[in-house]
Amino acid sequence: MYSINLLQAQSPVATIGDYTASLSEKTEKHVLSSDLSNITYRIPVGEQVQRAINNFNAFFVQYLHNEYGNMVTADSARLEKLSRMVSAYESDALKNQDSLEKAVTAYIAELGMDESTPILNGVDRQFFIVPYYGKDPEFDIEGNFGMESFGRDVPKLHVADTVRDLESFTSETITFKMPRGRLAKLTKSSELVIVPLKVTIPFRTTRFWFIHKYHTVVHQRYFVLLPNSPGEVTFQDKTSKEWTTTVTRRTQPVVQHSSARDLVKTHCASVPNDPNVVKSSIHLVMDNVRGKEGVDWITKRQDEGGKVCYMVETFFNKFGESGSVTFHFVYDKRMTETDVTTKEEFLQMDWGDRKNYRAISDEWKLTFRAFTGEVFEFSDASDSNPFVQVLEKDGIIKVRSTNIKDFRWPPQ
Repeated sequence: MYSINLLQAQSPVATIGDYTASLSEKTEKHVLSSDLSNITYRIPVGEQVQRAINNFNAFFVQYLHNEYGNMVTADSARLEKLSRMVSAYESDALKNQDSLEKAVTAYIAELGMDESTPILNGVDRQFFIVPYYGKDPEFDIEGNFGMESFGRDVPKLHVADTVRDLESFTSETITFKMPRGRLAKLTKSSELVIVPLKVTIPFRTTRFWFIHKYHTVVHQRYFVLLPNSPGEVTFQDKTSKEWTTTVTRRTQPVVQHSSARDLVKTHCASVPNDPNVVKSSIHLVMDNVRGKEGVDWITKRQDEGGKVCYMVETFFNKFGESGSVTFHFVYDKRMTETDVTTKEEFLQMDWGDRKNYRAISDEWKLTFRAFTGEVFEFSDASDSNPFVQVLEKDGIIKVRSTNIKDFRWPPQ
């Protein structure tokens, strides 16, 4: 059962709230100017305009935004009508109270933000959530009723292109049932749906006990359908893979030239003192030579003190070219490489859904994006919020979404 409650006005919000505040300020200045100019007929109409702006603010700006964050914004059509209403009030074209009042009243009627009528108790701007499961949801409207006051017709509910007759009534309450099947078709996957609802209440006035006049009062309300999903889960985990590769390195070149005499030198490979260096791979490579091996130069491996060394001998020739060599050392080095891959899984959860994830590493992270726009992150811990509960044990992460029958929003 859904009962209509009074709205609690809260502080305005940015953007839309600022815009309506500017309209209110313009109206207030015009009322003051009219008072100073002794144009008294404009003052009560200005008060009507202010009330319409305040009603708009109370519902579309303050209540919806404060309860539902950035999900809900006032529709641009009503903002435009609100602006036109203020412009109509400020216009000098309407020279008397009757014409000015008619123009403003017409805009107020289009806005659906007219003041409460005596038929209903309290403020005529209501907002409540209707889940899509179970039986046809009911809601009550409180007021001062009596079947004899309805006249020739009975109150009706207009919602989602459907008309519903009165379900039951007392002298203080009338009850309707919402068309659950029709509402389910309006439900969206991952966002709230705001649906306008209209209640028409006929009533009769009597004069001189035999003259009856029949009227119909229209009351606009709004309700919200919860989405089919409370939100989306993203599970991230890191996997790493290691492998060993061998790369070849070379030292700086060394030059030995017998320009005046024979030379015999031992050259040791200047390789890093690194266990990953493959000692057996170290060898000398000639780059540039002058003369013939064995005649002008010779090399011979001759390791010393654990180092790989070569004895290089070059010979001097008085006539002709002397021995000259340029060489470097080559060696292999083992390299361990690691490839880190981030694995992601996405799941649009249903209400009352269950999902288990197995964590491969200690760096797992679970993110839940609720239909409200809120984002919750879980890592290495168990936690919960109104939408999901997360339990981690022995590397198994269990995610449970709230059953829609148990869901309460806004949280108490």
